[in-house]
Amino acid sequence: MKTTCHDLTEQFKVRASRLAEILGLALSREDLHNTYAHRSDFVHGSLPNFKGLSLESDDPGDESTDIHPDLIGRYTRCERVLRLALQRASTEPEFAQQFSSPEAIEKAFGSPKAVS
Repeated sequence: MKTTCHDLTEQFKVRASRLAEILGLALSREDLHNTYAHRSDFVHGSLPNFKGLSLESDDPGDESTDIHPDLIGRYTRCERVLRLALQRASTEPEFAQQFSSPEAIEKAFGSPKAVS
């Protein structure tokens, strides 16, 4: 869904939210912004910034992971969008065509420039 080297976070937020909408799933741009920021933290070796997350654990006795449940929830929603998009693209040529070129992606899922 990346078509240029600029505005990567904005490309992700704009296009992933549109993809989720097309698939009938709820995924806010705020969730996508935070997911992308946390992904960048992990990829670049930083500790994730939990700003904006409720740090009150739903189950204080559960210490199976040090990753907050809100963050896991965001990743799970993003993964669901990805899985459904892959499934649909593999079974519907018209849907897959939307990913065939940078121009097709921008037409189908928008451009950060058009939203700004």
